[in-house]
Amino acid sequence: MENSQRMEISAVRATIKQLVHGQPVPDEVIQLAHDTVQSMLEEASGYGFTEADVIRAVLLPSFERHRGCECSTCKARRVEAEEDQIERWRTSLLQQAVS
Repeated sequence: MENSQRMEISAVRATIKQLVHGQPVPDEVIQLAHDTVQSMLEEASGYGFTEADVIRAVLLPSFERHRGCECSTCKARRVEAEEDQIERWRTSLLQQAVS
C-alpha cells in the first residue's frame, strides 16, 4: 500500500471514536482506516512487534482520560504528548531494527 493511501494515525483514532460513539462514518473512511491499521500491523511485525502492541499504540490514546480542559493551551499540550509518544515508539522500532 502506498503512503498516499494511508490515513494519519489521528484520523484512524478519530474514526474509531466515531464508531464507538455510534456516529455515522462513510464506508470508504472505515475501509481506509482498516487498510491503514493492516499496513501498520504488517510493518510492525517486521520489527518484532505483535498485533497487540500495534493495536494498543493506536487505541490507547483514544480512550485515555485527557488531563486539562479544552482550551488551546491544554489541547496543544496533549498534541505534544502524543507526538512524544509516537517518537518514543519510532525510536524503539529503530533500536530493535539495529539489534
